[in-house]
Amino acid sequence: MKKAVRRIGLAASVFAALGALLLVAQVLTAGWIFDHYADTALRRVQQRVPGLQLSRVEGDSSLTSRQGRIDWQIQLPGGNALGLADLSGSTAYEINFGLLQASASFAHVPGSGNLSELFARLKVSPVNYQGALRVKALMPELSLSVRTSPFTLPLQYGSCASGANSLYVKATGPEDIEAAADVPELKCRGNEIYAGRESFNADITALSVTAQPRFDMETNKLYGDGLTFKADSLVLDFSTLFALGFDPDAKVKDPTLRDRVSASGLHAAISFKDADSSGKGYINMVGGGNLAWAFPAVAYGKEQSDFRLDNINIDARAGRVNLKGLFKALGKLDGEDGLQGLTACLGPQQEFYLPHFSLMYSGQETEISGEASASADLSALKVSGLQADFKLQGGSALVAALAGEEYMPALRDLVRQGLVIFDGQAYRTDLAFQGTLLTLNGRPLALKSADDDLPAEK
Repeated sequence: MKKAVRRIGLAASVFAALGALLLVAQVLTAGWIFDHYADTALRRVQQRVPGLQLSRVEGDSSLTSRQGRIDWQIQLPGGNALGLADLSGSTAYEINFGLLQASASFAHVPGSGNLSELFARLKVSPVNYQGALRVKALMPELSLSVRTSPFTLPLQYGSCASGANSLYVKATGPEDIEAAADVPELKCRGNEIYAGRESFNADITALSVTAQPRFDMETNKLYGDGLTFKADSLVLDFSTLFALGFDPDAKVKDPTLRDRVSASGLHAAISFKDADSSGKGYINMVGGGNLAWAFPAVAYGKEQSDFRLDNINIDARAGRVNLKGLFKALGKLDGEDGLQGLTACLGPQQEFYLPHFSLMYSGQETEISGEASASADLSALKVSGLQADFKLQGGSALVAALAGEEYMPALRDLVRQGLVIFDGQAYRTDLAFQGTLLTLNGRPLALKSADDDLPAEK
């Protein structure tokens, strides 16, 4: 019995030793592969990016780590606004090889290249970057994180200050990639003073943008079919006189006039799906937040209350459109065929679906849902076959605020005719459009009021 236990223990020790040797060999092999193929990989990157030059300088090395730096330079188009022939710099790296994984860290080499000159020309405080990379072999995974230092960007009429921004990428395969960028805070201020306050203030907090691209192994191209963004808050406050082009010392009736737009809890997911053979598909958006504005926000030195819309939620779908071609066409609108290139990106049949839209105003809910479609001869800019069917419900407070005293009599007339239903809290109707016929609650809309039937006064 003891001999059997010893044999088992000996066998286990041998297998453990062999396993340890294999793992050590894996670490050494990873280092050998890096030494022999790193420069080849850099040359392949150079071939794919026009004007890019890369070179590697080796540093300290050990059995399980490699150090060094990569010098880079990219040619810029002649006559560019920066006045530079190229951009250049150096990135220091350190790679550590572990058991079935590798990790790397990298950072900008201060004073290298001409980035300092670029920032000086732009009057921007120097921006440094650093990051980390991890690759796992047993469960294939690649993760990359990059972080920049805070910086200030000058504008024509002010400046914007940003905190330490970050970028994160994680991939477990060509079809499973996630990239996220975070901007914790962005503050923009105008450098002119209007009635004792900056010409404009723009603040964004906790801005986050996430994308899930996919890599096509056959074409070696990266495709992005959607993105998600979030922001805790956005506030834009500006002098009305500044927006209209008046100087700070202009003689006007009310120099304190200001306007304001703000939002909170913003979130949206935008995707492009169901593309056909021509690349035309549907744009989908799901999102929401809270919105407020005041025009004016300040009048004669006194703060004015905001008009608020809370708990906004939207689920919409529109198409067909060639989204990739649309972005290209928008950049060529000034050309001779600019409009033709733009219309070519749209399908002959345009559709719009609104499964849900809702918001709260003064404690009352407003809801809209429905769909619309139309055939379009875009070359002749003609629309035909327009069809629409929407269910509308508006809280009485919001409807009254939007209609105002001028249009409330016409709305009450629609209620008397049964075209709109009012229950004391909300207005409801079903709006349909077919060809040239417009109906409310299934009844044709007569574009006149009941007063039109009254005899004229003599």
